[in-house]
Amino acid sequence: MKSLVFVLVLQAALARATPRSLPTITVLVEPIEGLGLFRDENQAAMEVVSAWAQRQGLKVVPVQKAEQVLQRARAGQRIDTGEQCGRPLPRWSAVERYQRALGVEGRLGTNVICDGRPRRCELHLSVVGLGGRLDGETLLDQQARFDWNQPLSTALPRALATLKPVPPGEGGLGLLGGLGGGKVQARPEVLELGTRPALASDASSVAGPLTLTTDLLKACLNPAGGNLDLLAAVDARGHVTRCEPRGGDEPGSLCACEVALKSARATARETRAYLNIRWAPADLVTPWNAVVSASTRTYLDEYRTGKGESRWRPSVSDPSISDWEPPPDAALARCFVDVATRQTTGAAVTVHFDGRGVATSVEVLPSKKRPISATQSACVQQAYLAARAPCPNLASSSARAHLEVVVRPIGEPMSTPFD
Repeated sequence: MKSLVFVLVLQAALARATPRSLPTITVLVEPIEGLGLFRDENQAAMEVVSAWAQRQGLKVVPVQKAEQVLQRARAGQRIDTGEQCGRPLPRWSAVERYQRALGVEGRLGTNVICDGRPRRCELHLSVVGLGGRLDGETLLDQQARFDWNQPLSTALPRALATLKPVPPGEGGLGLLGGLGGGKVQARPEVLELGTRPALASDASSVAGPLTLTTDLLKACLNPAGGNLDLLAAVDARGHVTRCEPRGGDEPGSLCACEVALKSARATARETRAYLNIRWAPADLVTPWNAVVSASTRTYLDEYRTGKGESRWRPSVSDPSISDWEPPPDAALARCFVDVATRQTTGAAVTVHFDGRGVATSVEVLPSKKRPISATQSACVQQAYLAARAPCPNLASSSARAHLEVVVRPIGEPMSTPFD
């Protein structure tokens, strides 16, 4: 009921907005970033943005229709029947997969950005092409002041009504990075909980530490490692009162939210935070003191865009399983702990899936230069049988991957090349 009232109030305010010229394509309204909203809250706000966009003459996929499709994809269900099938998909991946079903040609995204002072916030709105000749092209880029001190029912329509084009040279993202170096080391087991503010007005502050009961949390995690991303609301006592996964509704993420609701404690009060849980088992070390690492590459098919640019995409027989999930690297590295020499090796792998996205068989073609043993090949097959695909469109499908395994003695310089 509160969400309905919220939408009606905002739509009434938007009726006074001045129409603006927008691209003549059908777009999908994306969740608003920077406000730390849960899914139901975001859907109400997205309805407001949708109403504004339609007043400007932009074609918009109905928010409720789109969210029903994407919620089913997030839960690993078929979008037409709701039948459980395949692995859950994060929203961005589901949008790309079901673009044609939704009838969208672009995304309408909004983001609230603050410089650390609540009164100095901006709403950024952009329309970006999705697929075909417009893929990745920015068709609209506007911004307006956003008054964080006002209720959302007031601040959002005011910002939408005063949008202006972003001046040239503004709005870019800085990239940070570094190069690896040093010597090979065996990393210990890692279980890290990262916390950062979900609210744009808190962006310049450090989120208060949040602790979880480690034993309960470990029971949620894949033994071979992985990352979980959550959104949590913290009350005045420092307890988590609400939690939901930020990506697909994977069992591990849902389990971690249950743990957060039962045992999380935070020093920050009355706020919302993004939680990233990173779990990695200790590196595998051979009896002769070398570290074994493995990785899977799935983007094997090269193609060219309409502009002649070279790109790569997953090698699959059915495009609907492009987002299939290989086994964790640690699960594959275990297959090569018996390697007796410093080396790099690999294999071409083909995984076959049934109509529910379950791996049914695996073919392993070892590298000719550094062949792997029958025992290692059987272990790799078993690991890839745990691979999962989203709901396939076909009764049977397959995906190709390249497995690379590197074995380096501890203490060896990382820059030392292989023969």
